[in-house]
Amino acid sequence: MSSSRAQEVADALLERIVNGDLAPGSELEPEATIAEDLSVSRLTAREALKLLQSQGVVRAVHGKRGVVNPVNEWSAMAPIIRAVMHRLGEREVSRQLVEMREIIEVGAAGLAADRRAPEHLDQLRTELAQMKAANLSGDLEEFVRADIAFHNIVFASTGNEFIRRVFDPIQAILLEGRRETSAVHQVQINAIAQHERVLAALEAGSAEAARRAMGDHMAQTAEDLRDLRSHWATH
Repeated sequence: MSSSRAQEVADALLERIVNGDLAPGSELEPEATIAEDLSVSRLTAREALKLLQSQGVVRAVHGKRGVVNPVNEWSAMAPIIRAVMHRLGEREVSRQLVEMREIIEVGAAGLAADRRAPEHLDQLRTELAQMKAANLSGDLEEFVRADIAFHNIVFASTGNEFIRRVFDPIQAILLEGRRETSAVHQVQINAIAQHERVLAALEAGSAEAARRAMGDHMAQTAEDLRDLRSHWATH
């Protein structure tokens, strides 16, 4: 059995839950029915249900099939984001994610200024150089990869095991959001300038300057997103 196939089945069931086809408190269909509907084995259907149980999306109840939990009882970030995106829309989710990033990343930058090692600075310089090269060549995918890698290095340089873990479950949606906003040339120019300021503050080892630079970067990111939303609204 492929774990990726079980994940696909879990995603299909999650989509039904998010869309309201399976309301909180309702029972899931039997494994055999799920397997037949999605053209998989019963073992794959069972593993998919176990995955949803591990995420708190459904719960096992004696004498019943799996029962759907309300979203406030879900424990994994990825399905929660799916549900919130369905309820609020992609643009509102993007705005809220920027707010979350600001809360976490400003503090992370301050820690990084105190704790970064020389190899972290070298890695940051490399990724910033890659962002600049990708901007010149028009390579959107490489620009986005280097942008995200820059932030991940900042997280790593804090020495705090939990900061990076907070973002792991939402990397996919952050990646997609970066692709959308960074497709605009001016957004790339703004991002490069802000990353240069963050790097300079980290090189100087100034926690205050690093927090300020990262705060300015998040404010610029929010402004770029607002500008894009205004553009979308008029087209």
